Formats: sequence, structure tokens, C-alpha cells
Amino acid sequence: MMHGAKGLITVQPLGPTLVILPWNFPVWLTFKSALAPLLLGNPILLKLSPSTPLTALLIEKAMHDAGFNDGEFQNIFASNEQCA
Repeated sequence: MMHGAKGLITVQPLGPTLVILPWNFPVWLTFKSALAPLLLGNPILLKLSPSTPLTALLIEKAMHDAGFNDGEFQNIFASNEQCA
């Protein structure tokens, strides 16, 4: 063991995070999956199920109302194949 050694721990964003979620529980799963990366400075691209587009828009509006901008939280409306 080295005595007098110093260390430095930093928290730095890793980059954009793509969150792909199924149709069931889209609101709960979005916040569970996206808040930690957002709070660490990583932008979120949210791809919900094609069967829940209005939910995706409402979540995006809630996030923008909370103070996040398009560069920090944004929906993408892509097919499952485009995200594979």
C-alpha cells in the first residue's frame, strides 16, 4: 500500500444514450432508464414502441417542461429495424 498517494475520481458524460423501450409501461420505463444517464450529462434519444407515439410525445413534452432541451432529450420515431 502506498502512503501519501493521491487519486482523482471524476464523473464525465459518456455520450448519447439510445433508450429503446417496449409498449408496456412506457412512462415508468422511460424515467427508470433515462434519468440516471441524463443526470450524469448524457443526452437521451428515446425510441418507444411504434404503438405508443402519443405517449412518446407526452414524455418528451414533460422532459422539456422540466428544463431539458432537444439536445438533452429527444424522441426518435424509427422502425425497430432502423435501431437494430
